[in-house]
Amino acid sequence: MCAPNMPNASLPLARVSISRRKLWGVLKKGRSRLPSVRSMELLNIKNMMTIKDAVLLINATPLGMKGRVDMCAISSSDVLNDTKAFVYDIVYEPRETKLMKYAKEKGLQTTNGINMMLWQGALAYKIWLGVDMPIDYVRGELFEG
Repeated sequence: MCAPNMPNASLPLARVSISRRKLWGVLKKGRSRLPSVRSMELLNIKNMMTIKDAVLLINATPLGMKGRVDMCAISSSDVLNDTKAFVYDIVYEPRETKLMKYAKEKGLQTTNGINMMLWQGALAYKIWLGVDMPIDYVRGELFEG
């Protein structure tokens, strides 16, 4: 699922900000994976107060997952003041995380990781079984089951 109406989605990246709980090794890994990015900024998640210029905010942590539903990568919806970022939380259970709730409080568009899980599963199915996964059936089970 593509991020609908994500501003400047087709423009080259000029700056990437990465925030992680553990910052060790991030810059080296980030530069090797994003060679066209001119500069990177490391933010300590505990000190990050606002995300004003963000176009896309991705949570790629287990925070918010089943068993951690009260945990969130940001402290409150106030962190999202003055941004129009699209919020993508790769967590798929629960379907709406605390991060997504905070984003919706600020009127931001969100999506969860269910489609990522679906397409990762489809690829694994093809690799292991040599045939295409019945996407429509699986999608029906995920979204309607």
